[in-house]
Amino acid sequence: AQDVVSAGAGLAVAPDAGSIAAALRRLLADKSARAAMGANALNLARHKYSARAMGEGLLGLYEGLVLPISHRNGVI
Repeated sequence: AQDVVSAGAGLAVAPDAGSIAAALRRLLADKSARAAMGANALNLARHKYSARAMGEGLLGLYEGLVLPISHRNGVI
């Protein structure tokens, strides 16, 4: 939820009927906010959650795990 809110791609609300209803009313009343959140969500998905971005993140994780071991063992 933090990524979505930080990117302006959606709202985070408490998990109760009143909070959810209030957020839905807010969105139903504001077409420009819905459009902006939709565009921001697409941008977030493309840049942070695309196959390329996920692959790069996984590669960085593997490098962070493997390279220190390689250095200790004199491989690199």
